[in-house]
Amino acid sequence: MAQLAGVRQSYQDPARREDLLDLIADVSPDENPLSTVLGNCSVSNTLHEWAEYYESRPSSNSKSVEGDDNTFADLAQPTRKNNITQIIKEVFAVSETALDVDGIIPMDAYNQEKARGMKRWKRKLEYAVLRGTKASGSSGAAREMDGLISTTMQDGRYTVRSSGTSLGANEIAEMEIESFNITDSALFDMLLTTGARKRDFANLFTSAAPRITTADDRRFTNGVDAIEGNYGQLYEVRAHKDMPSTAVLAFRKDLVKIGYLGTPKHVMNGVSGDSMKGHIRGEATVQANSARPFVYRIGYLG
Repeated sequence: MAQLAGVRQSYQDPARREDLLDLIADVSPDENPLSTVLGNCSVSNTLHEWAEYYESRPSSNSKSVEGDDNTFADLAQPTRKNNITQIIKEVFAVSETALDVDGIIPMDAYNQEKARGMKRWKRKLEYAVLRGTKASGSSGAAREMDGLISTTMQDGRYTVRSSGTSLGANEIAEMEIESFNITDSALFDMLLTTGARKRDFANLFTSAAPRITTADDRRFTNGVDAIEGNYGQLYEVRAHKDMPSTAVLAFRKDLVKIGYLGTPKHVMNGVSGDSMKGHIRGEATVQANSARPFVYRIGYLG
């Protein structure tokens, strides 16, 4: 159909108002299962210490002759464990003009960045809790905590799988055996993996071999999120953004705490130049009461 000549059209109208919705879609990865699920503990120094007690089961039959006298051997003693507190800081600055500009969000630009900075701070904490490597620090060098992976590599069960190994049911069973051989009552109850590995778990537990238990546990929204192991232990499977691409980590939640020497807080910086500046600052560490039953394996086929 032909257009009528001389008709005013929207295409040529320079005075049209913008149709800008008062909403910003935020699709940033923001799930932090460790710093959300794990409990807290008290910390009073940059070197945080605690004690672990472990006594192995006998490996041979014990017997005594009639009428004998007692002989004594050294008793098992607690082992002192420690971790380092890590300062985590998230900085931000907003120009004076940005504060005066009328944006689509009612909150002013500085408070927007403060809220976003707190989210970024928590993501940094999450990464450190999982993948930090202990460093005592010095003048000009930052302290760093040991995260769960590093702690498990030192005190738990750490295995590098042969090149090309697939994550199958036997691999999971072997991880359970490793945990059970250390302690039969404190097996791991959470397993962290990547998004691709999480798909492998879904393939393992099919209707032909039902191993999924979710009916009575409302925390889980997906059937493969909770699996009953070979020893009757129910453990949770989570895909984690910060896990190495070929790795699986299994640990027990009630044996791990996050300790805060300083809880996260907003600090306004001194005025300099044409901007408002601030940062979110906190200091924390990981306390793994015992990493003996934890299992970490890397090298699975991608």
